[in-house]
Amino acid sequence: MDTYIQNKNIPKKQPYTFLLSFRKHLQNQPTNTQHLTFNSPSKSIPSFKPTMPPQDSSNQTQSISTHPPTMPQNQPKQTLIADVSEARWTEIRTKYPHFPPLMDINCIRREAAVRLPLKIEKYLSSIFIHDPRDSIMLSLIVNICCTTVPLNVYLFFNPSHLLGLMTIGFTLFMYLQRFILMMHYAEHRKLFSKPYHPIGQYFLSGFLCCFFGIPPGMYRLHHVVMHHIENNVFHEDLSSTEGYQRDNFFHFLIYYFRYFTHMILLPYYAIRKKRYQMAMISIASIFTYLSLFVIGLKRNPIFTIWFGILPMFITGFAMVSEIVYVLKARMY
Repeated sequence: MDTYIQNKNIPKKQPYTFLLSFRKHLQNQPTNTQHLTFNSPSKSIPSFKPTMPPQDSSNQTQSISTHPPTMPQNQPKQTLIADVSEARWTEIRTKYPHFPPLMDINCIRREAAVRLPLKIEKYLSSIFIHDPRDSIMLSLIVNICCTTVPLNVYLFFNPSHLLGLMTIGFTLFMYLQRFILMMHYAEHRKLFSKPYHPIGQYFLSGFLCCFFGIPPGMYRLHHVVMHHIENNVFHEDLSSTEGYQRDNFFHFLIYYFRYFTHMILLPYYAIRKKRYQMAMISIASIFTYLSLFVIGLKRNPIFTIWFGILPMFITGFAMVSEIVYVLKARMY
């Protein structure tokens, strides 16, 4: 070490001065040096012990780690998404010209086949709908309740295969995509106003869904709790496509069959993840749903087939096909 210092012609009284100045320049804080003495007492190498920067006497605030700031009390949660201004859209197009144009942001919404009269829709929306821009979904709910529900009630008292075919064809063709979109939106965003929000959610995912072959009390557990948390990871996400070859029809049939096993696996998933309340709701819903099928097949088989069994297989096939198609498209 002595030979190294002598060859470099570094002064003995100030060893490695350039390192000290460079370190101070980088850290911009005072440093303490302590000399480590080797065999030769006349030579030493400094070791650095960085110190905390001096406290600013003018700053009397406490440490954020020991005294974290508290959020203001009684601050309402912002649940409305503001519209993007035209100036912001112009800025986005200028900064990111490679982004494809978002065509559906200003398109006419067509969730409802027939809109309610404007004054009635606005009045009812002010009572039941959280965001006035979603008032069209109220018209969709009224459309379903005024067409699909009465048709199935009439089918129950007048069972007929022809009427059942017309009912299922009309319901799935007119409302299947619209209803699933609305139910999906209602699980992610706040659709109904505060007093009616839980009732409205259960009305969609626990009652109206039965008319489309979707088991009640399962959608939120499956989509929001399980699918979005597990994020398509195989074995944890029950609807994961990672373990299947998407262009293999045999794999598609296995995936389609697995869709119906969710009625058993989802409650087990909820129990395993310690979501006991959701597990109990799903178990009670599925038990009631399947029990009504068994009773219906004995007492009114024509209605049960056209109301519950066939829509369940058709809707399941449609949703599974869409999942496989969308995930396959994302790969490319």
